[in-house]
Amino acid sequence: MFKGHRAKLKKAMKLLTLPDQIKSIMGSAQMREELHQFINHADERVLNLIYGMMKADNGGLLTTEQQEDLDKRIERHRNGESKSYSWSEARAQIEKRDEV
Repeated sequence: MFKGHRAKLKKAMKLLTLPDQIKSIMGSAQMREELHQFINHADERVLNLIYGMMKADNGGLLTTEQQEDLDKRIERHRNGESKSYSWSEARAQIEKRDEV
């Protein structure tokens, strides 16, 4: 069900991530101008992606309660009090759940 969405998100993230070589060639002003032009012509889906990334970067993604819960979970993980999974294990569980 979510496979198509994952692929689209991955493609969008690749497009939005500039290689270091390009970052060093472009000045900040040029990047801002190109981003303004891109945003001015982007569809709603891309705008939602960009907006979500901006909110996440500014710390607006989690409520205070959610952040406190996440901090507690991280602490339990560091203390060996909770189970953890590798990326491949987590991805396999997600894909298995999506198949249902």
